[in-house]
Amino acid sequence: MSSQIFNNPLDYEEATSVINEYAWSDETTFHFTGHALDRSDERGICEDYVLEALRNGTVINHRELVNKKGKKTYKYKVSYRTRWGETVVITIVPAQNALTIVTEW
Repeated sequence: MSSQIFNNPLDYEEATSVINEYAWSDETTFHFTGHALDRSDERGICEDYVLEALRNGTVINHRELVNKKGKKTYKYKVSYRTRWGETVVITIVPAQNALTIVTEW
């Protein structure tokens, strides 16, 4: 697995490095929310684009969310320009050994 542990929040350079490493790891589980799958179908973004973006993209933004019980969740936006010049942006919630894809555009 990853040599790095995901401790939120990270600076964007460190977050990029950890997310890229997680995306390349065979031990990482990828979860696609229903919303992400809907956006994928609507926008024609295939799973290969998502994986390529997570493996080679750059974190460009993050948000901290707090639920009613006070638990914090961090969402990171990862941007990647494909070899065809298209920009794919993926919003994810990282966890140890897992990346949850929330939305894509």
